[in-house]
Formats: sequence, C-alpha cells, structure tokens
Amino acid sequence: MKNGKLKFHKATNQKQLMGTVEDTKKIITTTIITNIKGLVLIIVSIILGGTSLALWVLLSFHYLFTSLIIIFISFFFPVIFMKRIRSNSVEDVTIRFCADYLSLKYFDRNLFDFKTDDIKYSQINSLMVIESAKDDSSFIKLYFKDGTKSVYRFLDQQDKDTNVVPAILKFIKSYNETKNNVENIYLRKTLLASKFGYYCIVALTVMLIAAIILEIIYKPNAVPVSLGTSLFLYVTILSQRQNDLAIHKTLGQV
Repeated sequence: MKNGKLKFHKATNQKQLMGTVEDTKKIITTTIITNIKGLVLIIVSIILGGTSLALWVLLSFHYLFTSLIIIFISFFFPVIFMKRIRSNSVEDVTIRFCADYLSLKYFDRNLFDFKTDDIKYSQINSLMVIESAKDDSSFIKLYFKDGTKSVYRFLDQQDKDTNVVPAILKFIKSYNETKNNVENIYLRKTLLASKFGYYCIVALTVMLIAAIILEIIYKPNAVPVSLGTSLFLYVTILSQRQNDLAIHKTLGQV
C-alpha cells in the first residue's frame, strides 16, 4: 500500500510545513489499516488451510459432509472474527482537515515508525471513495497530478464523528467552489456506480430470477437456503450501489 507519497515542498520551519492550529477546520480520530498485505495474507491462509484440510479429510476418509462443513467454516471464520483478525493490522490515525490541505498522522507498521502524510488539495487530480454497505469500513484512493496514487482504508466509520468520507467530500467540494472547472478535483465512479455496473446488476437480476425458477422446478427443497443466501448477496450489492451513487451526488456529480 502506498500512502501519501505526495508531500508539501520543503519548508523553512515546521510551522510553514504543517500550518497553524487556526488553519485546522476539523479533526477526526479513527482507525486505519496500515498493513493490508498482512491482513490479506492471514485471511487467505485461513481459507487455503481450511480447504486443504477439507480435501485431506475427503480423500483420506471419504467424509463429504464433514469436508463441506470444514470449507464452510474456513470461509466464514474470517468474516465472523474479522475484528480480532484485523487487530494486528490497524492503528489509530488523526486527520486534520484544513482549507487547503489535509494531514494524516499514524503509526505505519511497514515502517515501524510514526508517519505524517500532508496532502495539498491542489496536488490532487481526482479521488475514488467507497463507504461499505456491509460493515464499518471506508476506502479512499487519491490520484495525484504527478501520476502517483495513495490508498487509505479506514475502520470504525459508523459514527458521524469518525466518518472520514463525508469530511473529505465536504472540504473538496469547498475547494472546488473556489476554482474553475479545469482545476477542480473530480470524483471517479466506482464499478457499481458506473453504467457498466448497472448493466452487470441487470444481468445478475435476470440470472437470479432464472436460477430461482429452475430451482423451484428441479430442486424445490433447496430453495429456502439458496434463495436466502442469494437475496442477501443481491441486496448487499444494491445497497452498495445506492451508497456509491449518493456519494457522487454529494459533489454534484451523477
């Protein structure tokens, strides 16, 4: 993960670099994932380990049902115990929002040291933001004018006092109002908010209806379980699309 590559130009003193306390318009203290690779490695290891154990049980003892139970547990274990699993990959972060820039200070586990990312709005070309519809996380990706990118993943975003997305959209919108269209920071659409995403959801809807009809005809006893799981995933996708579209309306973009 490459966080905050773009810094202020070298200043003559710390006050010039960081601004003054009076410059700060809003401060948010929340949590950030600083070791995403380690978190992904743990989750993948659990899933692969469970799948390997299930295959061994199946090949050695021919217990198909037991193997399916092990696979089910290995996939859902990371979801159920996600907070405990990610505890070693998250750190507290303090974010200062100012009229012309934002500043993030946190402990970076990759560097084993505290890190401060100071980012001027004028250095940002565009951004992509996602507020998860299924948990308390949010995702922000900044695209800079020099071609570099920064990715931030925040947790504990259910409280309005710790929610980063509304805050950054508010300050970027205020920044855009002082600039012309050429200098404006624009919001990139997520996959689900795009036209392609819309067509994918339409296709998914058609396939879901067709699958339900076929299952009612050929396997009516399996309908309750499969239908419940499918509808849950389908509603989650629709909710995420609504979240993404609402964010675009915040910046006056559809």
